[in-house]
Amino acid sequence: MVHVSEELLSDGRDELILMNFDHAKLGSELMPRELTLKKKLTELMFCLTIGFVLLVIFGSSSYAFENDEVKYCKTSKEYITAVEFLKEKQKLYGLQEVQIKEIASKIITGCTGATKRFVKVIQVLTKVEVGTREAIQLAADLSNKTNDHVEVFLSVFKKSYLSNYLDLDLRNSVEMAKALSIDFKGNPKTASLDFKKITEFCVSQKELGLPLSQCASLSKQIVTLSKDFKTGIAEDFFKSYRFMVSKEGLGLSVAEAFASSVEVIQNGPHAADNFITAYKYGVSSAGLDLAAGDSLKFAKQLAGRTRSIESDKSLLSTKTDRMPSAQE
Repeated sequence: MVHVSEELLSDGRDELILMNFDHAKLGSELMPRELTLKKKLTELMFCLTIGFVLLVIFGSSSYAFENDEVKYCKTSKEYITAVEFLKEKQKLYGLQEVQIKEIASKIITGCTGATKRFVKVIQVLTKVEVGTREAIQLAADLSNKTNDHVEVFLSVFKKSYLSNYLDLDLRNSVEMAKALSIDFKGNPKTASLDFKKITEFCVSQKELGLPLSQCASLSKQIVTLSKDFKTGIAEDFFKSYRFMVSKEGLGLSVAEAFASSVEVIQNGPHAADNFITAYKYGVSSAGLDLAAGDSLKFAKQLAGRTRSIESDKSLLSTKTDRMPSAQE
């Protein structure tokens, strides 16, 4: 209880004292409620924080499982097999114990089957006397790829290196094989098939009839265009090229037809069909009745629109990309 003196009550300050008294009493009564409320808010914030953290952890884990392919590998078997193989070849490869372990550790990153891929590649490369260090590096890189990558690497390498095929030197053969397997961003099997088809087309006297070394370079140039497509590009190239060199088509020279065909097919599957159809329509008197040069330009423009781009809804939206008219 609070005691108030009569002097204080009689000198006119009673209201102030009573106000102080009431606030003190009110504060003492509300303090436990305020503390309880603060405690509950603190607990709520803590729970929300924990919930958010768990959501991030499990949400990201769930996302990883949904979007990443999870592999379960026989790493011990792969490691032991790799180490034992390298120990057997230790003197031939000039390896130290620590290097053997490092190479085996890299190989097993490729999961089950990686050692088999490594052995398959290095045995071929060492037979043709690729330097040991480079052979090990290439084999280790391919051990971390798929079986398809390995098959394509070896197939392209052999076709490039063999004297009865492209007959390239060792360095260019390795680089060709790498370009269409390790470094290739698309489907390696598609690349390998395209490479075979285009190379044979290129050396054929009935088609391009070019020297082997030149065909190797041209084949690589065309095949790498297919990296963004699900299907091969070889047949589209043949179709476009044949139309461009034919008398019924454009009647271009070999060099001109090759360059124009590459320009057309880089737009993907159906680009060759779009080009041919557009050219015939453009030059036809029943169509646009354009001159040959204008029709060629028109056909390339439509072939260039083979791939649908969502952000570009207009067919020809700029002055420099407009269709030629019959009056031009």
